[in-house]
Amino acid sequence: MTRPAMTRRPRRSLIGRRRAPIVAATALVALAALSACSGDTDPTAKDDEKDNLAECQSATPSGTFDYTDGRGEKVALDTIPTTVVAQSSVAAALWDAGYHVDGIYGEVPDKPLETDRQLGSLDTKDMKVIGKTYGQFDTDAYAQLQPDLLVDYTFDGKGLWYIPGKQSKQVLKLAPSIGVSGTPKSIDEAIAGFVDLAGKLGADTTCNEAVVQGKENYQKALDEIGAAVKDKPLDVLVTSVTPEDFYPVNPGTLPETRTLADAGVTFMEPAKKPSDIFGSSAGRRPPTSPTPTSSSSTAGPPRS
Repeated sequence: MTRPAMTRRPRRSLIGRRRAPIVAATALVALAALSACSGDTDPTAKDDEKDNLAECQSATPSGTFDYTDGRGEKVALDTIPTTVVAQSSVAAALWDAGYHVDGIYGEVPDKPLETDRQLGSLDTKDMKVIGKTYGQFDTDAYAQLQPDLLVDYTFDGKGLWYIPGKQSKQVLKLAPSIGVSGTPKSIDEAIAGFVDLAGKLGADTTCNEAVVQGKENYQKALDEIGAAVKDKPLDVLVTSVTPEDFYPVNPGTLPETRTLADAGVTFMEPAKKPSDIFGSSAGRRPPTSPTPTSSSSTAGPPRS
């Protein structure tokens, strides 16, 4: 696996939480498909990456920046932002699309996991950490970065997912903000959205070989899934599980399941379809069928 080339920019001197956990992983998981296992494992790959990076960032990003976010708010700037801070899973998605943010907040463990559903392949060592978990956001550290732009998810079309409500007004005064929609219709839409944003921020997503190759690998994987389930049909149950109970998912509400359904996967639906993403089967074990495949969400149970 090789890292995608990053666009480095010159630095300036120095929610409805029930819905969020599983859906927020959507774009991250989708964008991880852009780079995961898409490169050469040859030891000289790092040198190739440097050459690719130099080629893709030969010109300093210039021009204006215009973006309408998931809240319907338009950000119009005279210049492309050069200091960007983002929520961790958003930062990871932008990383896979070829763009490297300056600061992050969200779920940032002191010792990154080998596989992390929010950080993906993100390398945080050169980034300023503004907050390490939900509810943490160091406003002073954020201000010291002199940010040009803040990027987070929005799930209700109003607020930003990981910005604490009590700090929201103060934080949003410091720089323009973007709320990327956390409810895309499909994985393809999520990928396209982040690649588009990365491009607007200055990443050359056409030149970036990892992104181009990753797109091909992603489509190939979808085709292989379609062929596999056509040859051997499966009934798939998606759940979020705790030691006490499990929460069956309404597959029609998630971009992952909608995309896989389009590829030919058959999903089991809860007997009583929930109005939101999660149903509840407190105290009961997952149901069985003659040939089920049970898939447990890594996103965790719904937050109250």
